[in-house]
Amino acid sequence: MPDSISLPLNILIIDDHRMFADAVSGLVRQQLGGASVHAVNTAVEGLDYLKQQPCDLVLLDLGLPDMDGVLVLEQLRAGWPGLAVLVCTGEVRPAVLRRVLQGGAGGLITKNQSAEQVLEAIDSVLAGRQYLAPEAAQAMQSREPHAADVLTERQTAILRLMQDGLTTVQIAEQLFLSPNTVKTHIRLMFEKLGVRNRVECLRAAHDRGYLHG
Repeated sequence: MPDSISLPLNILIIDDHRMFADAVSGLVRQQLGGASVHAVNTAVEGLDYLKQQPCDLVLLDLGLPDMDGVLVLEQLRAGWPGLAVLVCTGEVRPAVLRRVLQGGAGGLITKNQSAEQVLEAIDSVLAGRQYLAPEAAQAMQSREPHAADVLTERQTAILRLMQDGLTTVQIAEQLFLSPNTVKTHIRLMFEKLGVRNRVECLRAAHDRGYLHG
């Protein structure tokens, strides 16, 4: 057991992958004797549980069925500012990692890490130190954008119209798309660029060479 972890602990796992949640639960109970672990499958269940039961640490999956994991992270930070949050993800796209760190996560692990690394991450986050999975740290240092984070031609066209100040409905009319389709593209652009609003989106697009002038 890492020396810096004080027992007993109350840990909440919010993850819809039962095998992963069960594996982490078993690991924690085995290695951190006396720790209480509760696992739920959805964001709503997790937030409801926290309202009833104080926790020391939340292990949060990004790919939840009912809510974007980063939005859940933001709610955790707002509602429980002192709560340690360790994000679990199956991907290490730089744009996603930036959103996670900007959202206030104490650390990030991937779902293929060893038991020792998971315990190290828990120890670090509970001690107030940031932890990044090795492959996540490597991805953050890479200067080349991940293929999934490159904007499409359609998204670049929407960006140019956003730059001109057009609304979602006006962009839809210009490009012969439905407003919902435009909204989806904008949401994906925010995710790819690691931003939260149109102002940040346009600034990031300029910095990465998608827009000029």
